[in-house]
Amino acid sequence: RRGAGHTAPAPSHPFAAAAHAATAFVAAAIGSLNTAFIAQPPEAMDAFDVFLADTAAPSVPPLLPATGRGVRSLILAFVKEHLAQTRDDMLFVGEEAMADKLGCARAGLEAEPPELASVETLAAAVEGNCWSKLTGSGWAHVCLREAFVISKLLRAAACAMTDAPSTRGALRHLDVAFILGGPNTVVRDCIQLCTPALSKPHHETGSASAEHGRKRHRLPDPPVMPVLSFPIERCCDIGDAEPYRARFRDNSPFVLQGAMHDWRALERWADLEWLRAEFGDRIVPVEIGRLGPSIHTADAGLHGTGNPPAPRIRLAGSPSTSVTPASDGDAPPGVSGNQSERGASGSQSKTGISVGHSERGTCGAWSERLLPLSEMIDSFLADGAVGGVGYLAQHPLFEQLHSLCADFSVPRICSFGKLQHINVWLGSGGTITPLHFDSYDNVLAQVAGYKYIRLYAADQTPYLYQQQVHAGGGLAAQGNLSAVEVESPDLEAHPLFAQAVYTETVLAPGEMLFIPAKCWHYVRSLSTSFSVSFWF
Repeated sequence: RRGAGHTAPAPSHPFAAAAHAATAFVAAAIGSLNTAFIAQPPEAMDAFDVFLADTAAPSVPPLLPATGRGVRSLILAFVKEHLAQTRDDMLFVGEEAMADKLGCARAGLEAEPPELASVETLAAAVEGNCWSKLTGSGWAHVCLREAFVISKLLRAAACAMTDAPSTRGALRHLDVAFILGGPNTVVRDCIQLCTPALSKPHHETGSASAEHGRKRHRLPDPPVMPVLSFPIERCCDIGDAEPYRARFRDNSPFVLQGAMHDWRALERWADLEWLRAEFGDRIVPVEIGRLGPSIHTADAGLHGTGNPPAPRIRLAGSPSTSVTPASDGDAPPGVSGNQSERGASGSQSKTGISVGHSERGTCGAWSERLLPLSEMIDSFLADGAVGGVGYLAQHPLFEQLHSLCADFSVPRICSFGKLQHINVWLGSGGTITPLHFDSYDNVLAQVAGYKYIRLYAADQTPYLYQQQVHAGGGLAAQGNLSAVEVESPDLEAHPLFAQAVYTETVLAPGEMLFIPAKCWHYVRSLSTSFSVSFWF
């Protein structure tokens, strides 16, 4: 559900039909050694239902040839089903040479023994060509996006099959394929096979003995806490969701305290050095700068304005930024693993991939880049970071980093509906989500840091200057965004806003906020912050 009174399903991905076939194929191809580590077939699970179990991830051996064969089999099953249509579309748009290279790369991976050097060379050429068109001017055909994802998958398989298997390289290719809209089940299963952290139960990797002696960098507290004039009602968790059913039925927001006492995430995820040590090489999409409600950008999923998370990055439009050439064979275009020179909006980075528009509006410049998590921490989150405002916003991170699922549990109140999406919000102080509403009920769980949140009930809509559906797409595409800058309104342009009634809170670590569907909300991070949203 999304938009102003609209009901629309999340976009179906053209690759989705291959998920079950790929899983079945690998089971037959590599036998019992690896099938124990493959996720359940799609008919037995929803992409987000895996988070209902608070159990450690299964034990998987280090990346060995057998594991490499598992990754290869999963990817080949998927590529076999979809490459023909993608190649036909590439021929239609005049990309014959790239279509041929993609076909040769697939043949090289199928060969016995696989021609890994040829696969790497051919797939890298296709990847670079497609990326330049996807991030160039004009509208790129969807087949180029599909070809880019397939090339990343082929390169991941080649990395996993080498004599000295490159776990890091394979995971980086898989991360980018996932972010760009690759097939969830196939990519998730390959990541589980390749992730070194899964070579032992996740709780051991974060044990006291493993962490002893490591310097801990806690998220800083905000320098100033705002004074609340109209606080949202607070309740204490009593271990049972039923007493809150009436509030749910009445669309009454409330802050729930104490419901996260058993979350290991409260300790772990507030430790930036733990995040860096466990996942620093993993690639994530980072929004740099701020967006205001007056900006119409080609990416309709920005800063959590109520849009489904897939596809996660939209590459249509005419970005004004360019891609830095890769400097290492394991890296996607522009991701080299070096430290960034400057992280501020509009600056250049040695490691980032520009994936969206560079826009300028009422809140300043905005861009989006793919960065290693370690660089995001250094540039935007750690004490002394000078990168400005950076946000990993509305991202299904747990599908990439599945081991984190053992650190939290789904809030009991979500049982009042059907869980739809779980997204992560990790960013610096100063990130802002403009005033908007969602068509999902939402529980926002604050793991680390502090956020100021202001709510306006649906009956306040006449005073909030709801933007009309914007035919060109962008933030206003679904009509669920207000034109008002909440904390610095222009009352000459929006005089009725002075009459709007609101409630507010500061959400602290360990607290949850229930936000009913269609309830307008505005969010500002008071410090570096880590939150999880549960849409149901």
